[in-house]
Amino acid sequence: MTTALESRTITVALLGNPNTGKSTLFGALAGVRQRVGNYPGVTVEKRLGQMTHDGRLYSLIDLPGTYSLAPRSPDEMVAVDVLLGRQSDAPEPDAILCIVDASNLERHLYMVSQALEFGKPVVVALNMMDIAKERGIQVNVERLQKHLGAPVVAIQAHRREGLDSLRAALAEAVRQPPPRPTALFPALFQTEVERLEASILEKGDGVGGAHHLPRYLVERLLLDSGGYVEELLADRLQTSHWKQDLLESRARLAAAGAPVPAIEAVARYAWVAKVLDGVVARSAERPVTFSDRVDRVLTHRVWGMLVFVALMMAVFQAIFRWSELPVSWV
Repeated sequence: MTTALESRTITVALLGNPNTGKSTLFGALAGVRQRVGNYPGVTVEKRLGQMTHDGRLYSLIDLPGTYSLAPRSPDEMVAVDVLLGRQSDAPEPDAILCIVDASNLERHLYMVSQALEFGKPVVVALNMMDIAKERGIQVNVERLQKHLGAPVVAIQAHRREGLDSLRAALAEAVRQPPPRPTALFPALFQTEVERLEASILEKGDGVGGAHHLPRYLVERLLLDSGGYVEELLADRLQTSHWKQDLLESRARLAAAGAPVPAIEAVARYAWVAKVLDGVVARSAERPVTFSDRVDRVLTHRVWGMLVFVALMMAVFQAIFRWSELPVSWV
């Protein structure tokens, strides 16, 4: 008997830092079945696509590339709203596909730790494995998967390698209950979040329903001084009593030796270090790549300047002299 989950379209949100190959992976998964537009009210690009796996239809949402899910820009706020199901023109995702750069896991796992807090199945696509290998970096994928508690699939998006395994991992992930989020912050922080959540619910006047904030946004309100969530409440709540409660919560955390926003960076990077323990191995000597050899010439104080001058002369010649013949043909 077919269940409701097995018959409906599964929505997957693609999340990743800029320059991780996220858009390349989106194009490889969706093919020609994609649409481009804007989210309403902002100039943030919206890309939607579809893919099929084992007879199931998957709707793909290519979220804006961001370095963090702490909403401080329109791109980041849109990404958070989509993941929380608060974006009216986009369905709430059933799963999150995080694309990370295998050659720089320390930085990219920061946002993975945030994605795991949304209470949805998460699949990690380990992209750019070839670049990691060129730099003498070896990643133990099985160990990383065990430490994360989420599926990890090694891929090369530009070569379309590993995509079948990635589709299978997504199909399996949405059939399983999402793992419980790891508690990264101390108990005192969780207590302050609960206190602030109750304060907003009690003192909010209900304008726009803004006082019914998801817990993730309450955490962001506490962590992000002057962030988008704080602006959201200031715009939609006529009363300002919650601001005093917010300041008092931050003061109590600072007095306990856990000031914001430092508490987040400390907690998340400590988690990243724990996850990567025994996962990444680096060669004693960094291999010299083709890019390194080119850089030695282009960044040289003499040869680099000569290449720059020659390039600029070629550009001007192409514009003012070499273009005369094709222009006359036109």
